Amino acid sequence: SFVWMEDLVSSVQLERSPGRAPFYRVTGVGAGDCLNIRESPSLTGRVIACLADDVLVGGMEVPMQTANGIEWRYVSLPDKRSG
Repeated sequence: SFVWMEDLVSSVQLERSPGRAPFYRVTGVGAGDCLNIRESPSLTGRVIACLADDVLVGGMEVPMQTANGIEWRYVSLPDKRSG
């Protein structure tokens, strides 16, 4: 499954946006950096997207997973891919 990381070393976070469907906004990405969206919940999973601050992603109803000491979530990307 594809995932998002709630908290990275660089303090990147996804904030839940209000509304009917769960959406998350990427926040805390440093200048010139991005939040990696991966194929699998692992630091070795292939990166399929790199998102900057203020990008919205849709939350998916898939249980959160923990791997490599990081909490991972499954999201829907703006281009209709999942990660």
